[in-house]
Parts: sequence; C-alpha cells; structure tokens
Amino acid sequence: MIQPEPDRQEPDPPSAAPRGLDLRTPAHERLVTELLDWHGERPVADRALVDELRDELRGGLDEVATGLPRGTRIFLGKTSLNALVCDGRYLDQRDSPFEWSPQVASGKLIHRALEIDHATHRGESVDDLVQHAWTEMATAPGSLADYLNGMARVQSSVLRHQAEQRITEYRDLWPLLPPSVPMRTEERMVFAVGDGAVVVQGTPDIVIGNVRDDRCRVLLIDLKTGQRNPMTERQDLRLYGLLATLKYGQTPFRWATYYVTEGSWDAEDVDPNLLRGAVQRVVDGARKVARLQADDPGELRLVGGSWCRFCGRRDTCPAAPSDDDGWTR
Repeated sequence: MIQPEPDRQEPDPPSAAPRGLDLRTPAHERLVTELLDWHGERPVADRALVDELRDELRGGLDEVATGLPRGTRIFLGKTSLNALVCDGRYLDQRDSPFEWSPQVASGKLIHRALEIDHATHRGESVDDLVQHAWTEMATAPGSLADYLNGMARVQSSVLRHQAEQRITEYRDLWPLLPPSVPMRTEERMVFAVGDGAVVVQGTPDIVIGNVRDDRCRVLLIDLKTGQRNPMTERQDLRLYGLLATLKYGQTPFRWATYYVTEGSWDAEDVDPNLLRGAVQRVVDGARKVARLQADDPGELRLVGGSWCRFCGRRDTCPAAPSDDDGWTR
C-alpha cells in the first residue's frame, strides 16, 4: 500500500526507517511498523470474492426494493444499522429530529481540522488549523453554522481548545506521511439499488492507499476520542470494508479503529467471512427497515441493552433495563 514504487527506488531494508517519513516519537514508529505495516506483504486480491459480495448484496437489496411502496426509500448507514438492534430504538431515532450537541460539533471540528492539516502537510500551527476550520464551518450554510454562532463565547472557546488538544495529540501519535502516499479523509462510499430505493452509505475517517495492481493496499481508519465500544466499532468498520470493496473492486487489506486518547487501535485484517457477514447484516437491516416503515409493522421486537440510555422511549418501554440493572452506568 505505502511501499516505495519498485521501479523508482529499491525498498528499504526491514530494519531501516521508511524513506520520506519523519518519525519523531516512539508512537510514530509503532504506528508505521505495526498498524500501517509499512514493509509488510500485501494479500493478493480475490476478484471472485468481490463479484460474490456484490451479487449477494444486490440480490438481497433488490428483493427489498421491489416490495417497497412507490416513493419509499431506505437509507442505511452505521447509525441506523446499529439502532436496528431494537425496533423501538430505531423508531425513536428515526422520529427524533437531529440536534447538534457540543460532542457532535467537536467531532466535526476536529475532523475538518485534520483534513486541513493533511492538505497543508502540517504547515500551519494547531491553533490556526482549528480557527480556520471553525471559521469555515461557522460561515457555511446550514444548521451547524447556526449552532456554532449561537454558542456562548466561553462554550465556543472551550470547544476550540478541546479541538486543539486533540489535534496536538494526533500529531504526536501519527507521523506526517509523504505526499506520495494516497490519503483521503471523510471519503463517502455508497452502494444503491432500485434507482436509489435502497441506499447503503458510509464515510470512514481516513483512507490510506489505492488500487494499482493485484495486491490489496487500502487501509481504512476510524478515529475515536471517546470510550471503546469494540462490538459496534468493528461492525462499523466491516460496513466500510464492504463498501470500499464494492467501490474499488478490491478488498482493503485491513481496517481499524484508532483511539486517539489511548494511542492504540483495534484492527482486523481482511477476512472474506467478515465481509460476507457485513452483507448479511445490511440485507437483514434493509428488511427490518422495510417492515418498520410499513403501515402495519406488527408487534415490535424490543430488546433492552446499553443503547436504552440514549432512547427517548425508555421510560415507557417494557424491555428497558431498570436503574438496578445498571444500564445507566
């Protein structure tokens, strides 16, 4: 994925620091050696697997799309798929209007500042990066600008300061990759059937590598600054892995959740069965959404769990755990 082109120069010996990298910290060296696997052998692409995944997903979603009432559309992404663990949670999320919060706005600010940091090859100071990202977001049309401009001065200062801390952490943990290394941020990936009747979409935070030969060279990264939720986060990355496979016609070699506050990650190497499982999860999710969007969805399938604390139906839901069960902790 990120090895030097063999026709331009000989590869570095395994013990040498990769050319074009300024590894300033032990964390930089560990990330390049272990997560990016700079000198590692890349797996050979399996074209038959890509065709299998595309056919299975298209066939399952086409079946759902065919049964939808005219004008009905289904959008599936990581948030909706995660909510489908419980019918009540999905319906609550679907029917609740989106509201900006300091946490969500902070995530947008940090990700935009990281995009600018990569585009400028770390040529700007951290406070200038965050200020530029803030100004850009606060002057763009849309509800986010309204939210940012409506903040109290102290609150907005705290938000910018927190973003500056996260960007500083990121720079200490991630080396600046050479310009020759393909790296994109917030890349949208979409798979649609039935003229858009069913749309599956996802946006990994970072995509490193590209398709240039018969080797799998793409790495997908999601950045997290909060607590770990491995089960959900692995499902999210498998969805991204599936969408990247269908978009590029080649599987990634790895996907990972990177925890900025820990300087560590949870990674999975490409596994056909994980991608097949992602296909089944998406198809099952589309079927559930179609049922819940019907005039008579039947008896709701309610499942209690940690997600109940975010659900607006929890106070009247018979499946929601009580405080004594520990769901609020």
